[in-house]
Amino acid sequence: MLKQIFSATVLFNIFLSYSVANAHEFWIQPDRFSFRANELVIVRLMHGERFHGEVVDRNEPQIKRFEFVNHDKKITPILGLHQSPDGYLRAQHSGVIVYQSNHYTNDLEWERFNAYLIEEGLEHIIDERSQRDESKAIGREAYSRCAKAIIRINDYELAADKIDRRVGLPLEILIESITPVSSDSELMRTKIIASVSFMDDPIEGLRVVVANTINPEVLIELSTDASGKIAFEAEPYGDWMITTIHIQRANNLEASDWESFWASTTFTNE
Repeated sequence: MLKQIFSATVLFNIFLSYSVANAHEFWIQPDRFSFRANELVIVRLMHGERFHGEVVDRNEPQIKRFEFVNHDKKITPILGLHQSPDGYLRAQHSGVIVYQSNHYTNDLEWERFNAYLIEEGLEHIIDERSQRDESKAIGREAYSRCAKAIIRINDYELAADKIDRRVGLPLEILIESITPVSSDSELMRTKIIASVSFMDDPIEGLRVVVANTINPEVLIELSTDASGKIAFEAEPYGDWMITTIHIQRANNLEASDWESFWASTTFTNE
């Protein structure tokens, strides 16, 4: 019994240290989400939590896609300058900034790997590792990033659901609809419906986390339904981030046992 308590305490302490030292969210942060046509858009890649984090250096060999897709699917590369982490864009129409990375590798001792899986709501992978007799094996993971940011050009009243579109990311979050919700309060709320797809198919039971710049300490945690959709009500203020993670057995990667995909979509609801 004491041994079990000790093991649980050790794992909990590892979980806490892992949470503090490893902020997982990766997102695209334009300097704002609404612009005039041909106005310079400064784009940063960010790593942290709840819109608080550090700028990620532009690592060209790891970039698979970094581009802007407008309303008629025209693609414009997000250009960068030497030794600057920023990307730059001038657009004439509203559209979606898209980022996709190549694989990164991440090998963790089993305690830290389990702590990460618990933190991200991926306990089913702990069960699968147990079934494979890998509970105390090193967590050999390959991960890639799939991020979108929705920006408006000229039409500041255009909602994100009228701009967002599928752009072919392996794991992709799509804003399906943003509709007003009747309320007796002075603050009109909106209902946001988003969907998550993996390799173009809806994915069920995926944990999705939603954060807002107005109240970043408040997280909305949801799970996708059979159609891959989530829904939540939101005040029509501030910038929003929707994130999710999918992990599966890596069958075609020699150096990794697990392959994960980290997706995010950022937009304004103002």
